Amino acid sequence: MTPADSPETGTSGTSAAGKSGTAGARRSPFSATPSGTPGAAGTPGATGAKPASGRSSSAARATRRGHRKSNLTDGERQMIAAVSVMGCILVAITSDAAPTGHLIIDVLYRCGFMVATVLAASRSRRWSLVIAAGLVLIGSTTFMLVPAIAGIVLTGALAWEDRRDRVLGAVAGLLVAWCALNLVWPTSTGATALLAAAAVIPLWVSGYRVARSRSRRRIRIGLLAGLGVVIIGVVIAGSWSSRSERSSTPLHHRRSPRPRA
Repeated sequence: MTPADSPETGTSGTSAAGKSGTAGARRSPFSATPSGTPGAAGTPGATGAKPASGRSSSAARATRRGHRKSNLTDGERQMIAAVSVMGCILVAITSDAAPTGHLIIDVLYRCGFMVATVLAASRSRRWSLVIAAGLVLIGSTTFMLVPAIAGIVLTGALAWEDRRDRVLGAVAGLLVAWCALNLVWPTSTGATALLAAAAVIPLWVSGYRVARSRSRRRIRIGLLAGLGVVIIGVVIAGSWSSRSERSSTPLHHRRSPRPRA
């Protein structure tokens, strides 16, 4: 009988093969699961792991870039509301923008402009904040250079840190709206209004696009309500101005002379 046919040799060969297989199945220092063993689902680098879905990967990329739609806390809502109220007080006192010529209606328009800009800036992208702050800085002079420079510094810091802070964004929106309602340059008629529109419209659009579907519905309702208020205000201002002109006209100019017989 040869050594290969011996039962003892066969047993030892089988044992050696089993040991080598067991050694091969030992845990590798570079893998999370034993070599050749199906890994648990979702374990990175393991055999048989399920690939991450496209939605999860896109959500992770959006989170890393700071584009995640975060929910407001009660404290943030209160702080944004306080920023809006402070902005309304500022533009009611310091701004002389008068699109209709009626004091009360113009104050309401300025306050609505401020609130819309603050709320949009608290949601909008950082690039839109930087562009808006830069444009209002171009048209600001004298003491309005202080809030304009503060706005460009704040928005630049947010963009540099790649950070979205809802409250700081609202503060940046306050500074932008305040400066936009007090632009001095350019001096030609209607040019300051065009510069202000170029500054805030991208900000508003960005804030609308970032908002959730429920918030977008509220924004659309608010826009329709605001448009109605604007139309009513223009009608009231027109009737008020015509009445004041009529009252300032002398009586003998309003009466037509009687024809002589």
